[in-house]
Amino acid sequence: MSNYQFDVYTMFLAVITYLSKIQHVMSKSPPLVEAYGRFQAVVAQITIKYADVSDSTAGDVEIKHTLREKLEILLDHAIVSLRSYAIAKQLTALFDSVRLKDWQLSLMRDDELLFESNHVIKLCDANTPDAFASEFTAEDVEALKTGTTDFSNAIGEKTTGQSESTTATESLASLVRTASTILKREMDEHFAVLKKNYRAEFELYKTNRKIVHTGGRRKKGNGDNPPDGGTTPPTPPPAQ
Repeated sequence: MSNYQFDVYTMFLAVITYLSKIQHVMSKSPPLVEAYGRFQAVVAQITIKYADVSDSTAGDVEIKHTLREKLEILLDHAIVSLRSYAIAKQLTALFDSVRLKDWQLSLMRDDELLFESNHVIKLCDANTPDAFASEFTAEDVEALKTGTTDFSNAIGEKTTGQSESTTATESLASLVRTASTILKREMDEHFAVLKKNYRAEFELYKTNRKIVHTGGRRKKGNGDNPPDGGTTPPTPPPAQ
């Protein structure tokens, strides 16, 4: 859900909250009551879909982050050991191939980290692991290979995750458009008919219909979060 869509969604909730308080006015227009019922149903779908997408995205990000941290540790251990071995054996070419520091690994993109890890694995396979240092063994090389494979799989699954996320986002956008259409083409018009006898209520309705642009409401890397920086969308009032 984009920033703008979230702002529209927040407006939907404000409208529902207000109209739930003036049922006596709405009852004067059966078409308005009918349109309001359909509007509530669509907004409820938006709430459910938004929560599902947010939870799914948060879980995927956490798993990938954990696997990446593990790989960085394993890779740094291998690089340090290879560098020590290269110095001891005066292997200039090998030394030049393993100059990266741990902080540089943390700045790499995911694909760059995978490339570097596979590069180091090839260097390990071309040398005798037990010759590097007593604290770096064949088991450490296998751990690096496993960590690389696990992280690679996580990145690969990202394609499927992105596809599912795109579909869910498109579904959200469709629901927002549907709710907006009901609100603009039906509810607004039906309420306007009541304006003559319920001007104060109509003016408050228009106030709640305004979209408040919250701008930079999201925390970087946290997905589409609500204004308070959390991960739970606003809770709509119960259906009437």
